[in-house]
Amino acid sequence: MRRWDEGAPYLVRALELAAARDPQTLSEDERDAWQDAFRCLATNRLEAGDREAARRVAQAGLELFPDDPSCRAVLRRLAEKPAGR
Repeated sequence: MRRWDEGAPYLVRALELAAARDPQTLSEDERDAWQDAFRCLATNRLEAGDREAARRVAQAGLELFPDDPSCRAVLRRLAEKPAGR
């Protein structure tokens, strides 16, 4: 049994903490963790069936990390399988 909703608040909090910092002061590991949080939350919301949240998170992730393959993959999956199909 997958419990997608249980992990989402922790990923949201990770994004909030990173966003509160000056991106110029983040270490490479912190930037990687920030990018991973976008990836994981977008996938989490997609798997939970919250398509709009998945789209918002993936798009926000791509604004900061334009070449991110995971966020692009979430948007592709959303485009390939419209809601209700």
